Amino acid sequence: GMIYVQEPAAMAPCECLEIDPDWKILDMCAAPGGKSSQLKNKLWGDGVLYDTLCGKRFRIAPAAFYQVNHDQAEILYQKAVQLADLHGTETVLDLYCGTGTIAQILAHGGAKQVLGIELIPEAVDAARENAALNGLDNCSFQAGDVLKLVDTLEVHPDLIVLDPPRDGINPK
Repeated sequence: GMIYVQEPAAMAPCECLEIDPDWKILDMCAAPGGKSSQLKNKLWGDGVLYDTLCGKRFRIAPAAFYQVNHDQAEILYQKAVQLADLHGTETVLDLYCGTGTIAQILAHGGAKQVLGIELIPEAVDAARENAALNGLDNCSFQAGDVLKLVDTLEVHPDLIVLDPPRDGINPK
């Protein structure tokens, strides 16, 4: 686990917190353009979060999106596997895959091959680590803009999963 402070510069000297001198500081600051965050320093913990979802363990990068309602995410993902009705021959694209949760649950759920695409490189790194952590060799992940990469793929998917950011999938 970890604890971080969004805008430490705006905080008064830590009168409200008892700071252990051995702690490191985690400072989440908006990157240029304000679209993602950068990990600079740590206040407490190892700098990553882990969660178990649908029987799989996931490392969650600080800047990556992750479903915060664990119980509902499990219900949703189990329903996705059920509706996908996978038979071991399907190629699946997971667009806006984040840390690879849906991709890996579908890979474990019977897909032959799953390719996840995500904009945030740290999330893709975590997705790759998660696949290795979960012993999955039938899913891979690519970093980049989904709308640009999807047209360059040589993969012909049987199923496409979309879990886009709040802005949706329309070009701006």
